[in-house]
Amino acid sequence: MDPIIVHREGSEAAVGVITIDRRERHNSLDVGTARDLRRAGLALARDATVRVMVVRGTGGVFCSGADLKYIRGGGDREALGYLHPSARAVPSGPGEVFRQILEYLHATIAELRRAPKPVIAAVDGVAAAGGLGLALACDLVVAAERSTFEYAYFKTGLSGAEGTTFALPRLVGLGRALALALLNPRLTAREAHASGLVSLVLPDASFETDVSALAERLARGGGRVHMRAAQKWRHFTGDALDLLDMNRTMLDELDSEITASATDDNRFEGHIAIHPTASVTSSVIIGPVIIGADALIADSYIGPHTSIAERVRIEGAEIERSIVLADASVLHVGGRLVASIVGREARIFRDFSMPRALRLQVGDGDEVALC
Repeated sequence: MDPIIVHREGSEAAVGVITIDRRERHNSLDVGTARDLRRAGLALARDATVRVMVVRGTGGVFCSGADLKYIRGGGDREALGYLHPSARAVPSGPGEVFRQILEYLHATIAELRRAPKPVIAAVDGVAAAGGLGLALACDLVVAAERSTFEYAYFKTGLSGAEGTTFALPRLVGLGRALALALLNPRLTAREAHASGLVSLVLPDASFETDVSALAERLARGGGRVHMRAAQKWRHFTGDALDLLDMNRTMLDELDSEITASATDDNRFEGHIAIHPTASVTSSVIIGPVIIGADALIADSYIGPHTSIAERVRIEGAEIERSIVLADASVLHVGGRLVASIVGREARIFRDFSMPRALRLQVGDGDEVALC
C-alpha cells in the first residue's frame, strides 16, 4: 500500500487531502515516503481547482518525523540515488539518509507555506519532532481530544528541524518555546491549544466528519480572500520592516482606485489605492489602502493596513493600523493615527500625538515608532 494517499472531497471536490499511512512505523518518514509527500504537496498546492488542503495521518498518529530506525539501517540505495546523477556514486551513511529525508520534508513545508490556499493539519494522535514541524507549517492545526504534541528532538540528540525553531517562538513566545524544547513535555490537545500551538480541539468520535465540514466551509466561502490572507500572514513576522514590505506588495493586487474625489458617505472595500492629489471626505474605506502623495483625507475612517506616502493631509480623520513610509511627511489637523508604525525620517506635523509610543531601532539605524 502506498504510504502517501491523495484524494479529493467536498461538494465540488475542492478539498485536497494528503494522508500519511505508514502506521507500522508510526507514520514516520523514510526517503521514499518523504519524496512522495513532497510530490503530493506540490501537486495540490499548485492545482487551482483545489481551494483547501488537509494533511492528516492514520492509526492514531499524525506524523512522528524521520524514521530513525531506517536511518540507522542505512536506508534504501535506490531511494537514495534519486537525487544523484547515475554517473556518481550514491553517498551512504546515516547522515546522508537523514539529509535526504529533510530535503524532501523541507521542500514539502516550503510548498505548504507558499500555497495560495488555506492548509489544515488534521492531527488525530501523536505529532512529534518532524511531525510537529509539519503540523506547524499549516495555517490551521485542528486536533482531536486524544492528540499529543511533543518537540522530541533532544531525546535523539538532534537540535531541531522542519521549521520548528522558526515557528515555535513565533507561536508561543521565546520563553515557552525554550521550555518546550529543553524540558520536552508531552502536551495534550487542550494544553497545546492553550499555548497557541493548536487552533481548534474537536471531539474524537466526530473528528474526521468535523474536519471535512471545516474544510468544506473554507472551500465554499472566502475564495480569493482566504488565499490572500494565507499568503500574507504566513510571511508576517511582526518586524516593522516586514510590515512595510507586506504593504508594498498590495500595489500588485488593487481592486479599485480613487483617482479624483470621494465624498458624501462613500464606502469602499478591497485593495484600494488613493491616487496622488485625490480627496476623500466623509467616507469609510476598508483596506488595505495605499494613500498617494498630496492626498487629502478629511472626516473619514480608513483602515486597516494603510500605507501613507509623502505630504498627505489628514483633517479630522482616523487612520487605523497604518504605516507611514520612510521619508514621508503627514500633516495632521485634528486627525488620528491608531496602532501605527512610522518609518525612518518620516515626519508628523501639527496637532498629533502618539500616546504610549515606543521607538525601536530596526537594523542599520532605521527607527520606527509604535503606538
